[in-house]
Amino acid sequence: MAYNRFQYWVKGPRHRKLHKLQPIEDKIKNGDFDWPEDVERDYLNQKRDLERRVEAYKESRKGASRIDIDVEITQQFKKTRVTLMKVQEEMYLEDEKRLQAFKDELSNLFRGGYDREKLWERVLESSLKEDCKDTMDFYLLYKEEWEKLKNGA
Repeated sequence: MAYNRFQYWVKGPRHRKLHKLQPIEDKIKNGDFDWPEDVERDYLNQKRDLERRVEAYKESRKGASRIDIDVEITQQFKKTRVTLMKVQEEMYLEDEKRLQAFKDELSNLFRGGYDREKLWERVLESSLKEDCKDTMDFYLLYKEEWEKLKNGA
């Protein structure tokens, strides 16, 4: 991964998505539309590292007043806390992007004279009722609902 000076907080490798011309089934199997576990893993690792470093710092400063230690920790680990916030923000933004990409891909794949938002909402409600386990289940449910609309059912 090339260095990006605006993403100094990224530690681990990121999920490689398939090319846009690949079939949606392959993209789903590859995990292109799933929760960004790669970013979440990075966040949790950095959070554990910060907690470990803070505990080590507290151990080294035993005997000093609690208020002084808290102020020093705040100053000492400011950049690390900002990094954690950036990774957390990236995690939610990445999830939002992946969900929107999935929605766009479905609406491009299943075209027709219907209200796309209404279909999306209907499939979303049915997926909650039927307890869809993963993205492929949601895709198959969407495809089924689209077929019903297409056939006029």
